[in-house]
Order: sequence, then structure tokens, then C-alpha cells
Amino acid sequence: MKRRVSLLLCDLRYRIMRLLVSAKGEQKSSYLSEREKTDFNENTLSQEIRWLEEQLKRTPYWFQGVVKIAHLRLTARDFRACYDACQVAKLLEMNEKERRLTREVLSTLYLRLGEFEKVKELLMPICEGQAASTVEQELLAAAHMGLEEYEQAADLFDHFESSGIGGRTRPILEYAEQKKSPSG
Repeated sequence: MKRRVSLLLCDLRYRIMRLLVSAKGEQKSSYLSEREKTDFNENTLSQEIRWLEEQLKRTPYWFQGVVKIAHLRLTARDFRACYDACQVAKLLEMNEKERRLTREVLSTLYLRLGEFEKVKELLMPICEGQAASTVEQELLAAAHMGLEEYEQAADLFDHFESSGIGGRTRPILEYAEQKKSPSG
């Protein structure tokens, strides 16, 4: 019961912060320079991380909070802390949905670091079993592109086209098709 209440409070706080940030941004948007906007976003990000860390001191087994911190650390380009949060999340995950969330954040981290082989190691077994989500398949295709394995990437993007969700992947598919051809 405490966990559920804590989750609801966190969600409520997040929604309130989003409303405050958007309202503040609308009022001052013409007066703020780009640098001030960036500073404001970084301050908000660090405040949210600090708040979540305080909540995790009270409820250390809160999986969603750990994954949210990992996401925020990734956004803040604090890759070491993101990796550490992902390792904690791995210890806390209790079902496939939670494992999937951890894999997505960790795969995105590896992509940002240019460690495409690690992304493949992480996602290849899932994607071969056809149990992968669209996000996992996109991350794996991005890893193939990073490794210049255009044929494998094209196969994954081709799957997106055939399933009807490939509108945003069409240019990438065309690029991969061009690269995998002998003249590309």
C-alpha cells in the first residue's frame, strides 16, 4: 500500500512540475534567451533527480523511481550514474515489463557511448525470439547501422514497413538499402 501511495505521489509531483514548467515557459518565452532556457531545463532536471533520490532513500525498492533516475541521468549525459542506476534496476526488476524498461535505457546508453556490440549482445536474443518491442527492434537496428551492418538493419527496418509502423523509418530504410547494395 505504501509503495502504491508513493508511486501516486511521485506521479502527481511529476505532473505538477510539468504544468509549472510549461506555464513558466509560456509567460517568459519571449524574454528568455536560449542559454537561460537550457539553464532552466538543467536546473529542473537536477531538481527532479535530487527529489527522486530523496524518495528512494525512503523507498529503496521502488523500481520505477530507479528507472526514471537512469533516464534523467542519460538525458543529463551523466553516463556513469545512468549505468549505475541501470544496474540497480536490474536487481529490482520483477517481471518482463520491468526487464524491458531496463534494457531500453541500458541499450540507449550503449548507443550514446558508441558501444554497438553491447547493444547487439543485449537485444539480439530478444529480437530473434520475435518477443521484442518496436523500441527494442529500433535500438537493435540503430546498433546495426552503427556497425555498418546495413543488411541486418534493412531487414529490421523492412519489418517496420510491413507492419505498418514504418513511416518514420522509411528514410533510414532507404539509406540502409542503398548502403547494402554493391554500388552503395
